Amino acid sequence: MIKSYYSIAGLMASLLWLNSCGNKSGETTPGAGAKPNPPAMVEGYVVKTEQVSNSLTVPGTLQASESVELRSEIQGRITDIFFKEGTSVSKGQLLVKLYDADLKAEWKSLTSQKELAVKNENRLKKMLDINGISQQDYDAAVLKVAELDASIELVQAKITRTEIRAPFAGTVGLRRISEGAVVSPADVLAVLVKNNPLNLDFTLQERYAYALNGKEKITFSVQGVEGTFPAKIVARESVLDNNSRSLKVRAHFDNAKGNLLAGAFATVAITFEDIPEAVLIPNQAVIPEARGKKVIVSRNGVAEFAQVITGTRDADRVMIESGIKPGDTIAITGLLRIRPGTEIRFKNLQNAKP
Repeated sequence: MIKSYYSIAGLMASLLWLNSCGNKSGETTPGAGAKPNPPAMVEGYVVKTEQVSNSLTVPGTLQASESVELRSEIQGRITDIFFKEGTSVSKGQLLVKLYDADLKAEWKSLTSQKELAVKNENRLKKMLDINGISQQDYDAAVLKVAELDASIELVQAKITRTEIRAPFAGTVGLRRISEGAVVSPADVLAVLVKNNPLNLDFTLQERYAYALNGKEKITFSVQGVEGTFPAKIVARESVLDNNSRSLKVRAHFDNAKGNLLAGAFATVAITFEDIPEAVLIPNQAVIPEARGKKVIVSRNGVAEFAQVITGTRDADRVMIESGIKPGDTIAITGLLRIRPGTEIRFKNLQNAKP
């Protein structure tokens, strides 16, 4: 047993000695001395400032400055139509007349009664002066005249309601009624619009709403009409829309020639004051994310992801409002393989000093 024990112990010692000799011969353990990842070779862009024209294009709609559906206040039969479709009318012009013979007869009867009541009141006044009647009798005669005056005014108001007149000067469209038709307040007789000036309505996102200062230039174009047209902002909503966080703005266009129609879609170009020191970078440098946008900046040769806020953009470049500063060097290629902390090298540097 003792010899067997010493034999096993000797064998184990020999194995340990052989293992130690193998390590001294230069063999390495797995993973030791592994080479670090090479730096990412990308194209870069040096951030600088420049003066730019701050402009924006948004959709808009042309609206009539005044528009109304012509309706009758009462139910009645149309006896006369005094306008032609598509023509201009003046304010107060009579457009449609309803049947009013019964009201005129009532007005004539009341007028005759008033004449008699006035004569009676004058006679009683003379009798009152000589104490021929009581004050109460005379007051009753005066009250009768007043009642007839009120009745005449009421009938006159009813006659006025049989006349549909233009509430403002404008152009009347297609008529939807004919003489002899019985109409009610629910029936639209025609539409009257005022197309000079035209309203140009559009909306601005919240960040642009604060840039309005009266110095902006507004132009717009309309499909089917050559050229662009100038407009001037005249009003805006007092609050932002709660859902879209946008501001509704209204501009006026002098449509004296009448070549534009209300309801047309317009492409609105807004030019704000020039920005003297704007930061512009290539569009491909911006990484969109669910909660914002980022740009990869080189800090001492190491990638750092900077959160940025973007502004206006064109086909090639986007304006950065915050997040990076002039002098920063950003990556514009190979963005997908760069991670925070990755060492980066630039094989081509755009916008660098010569």
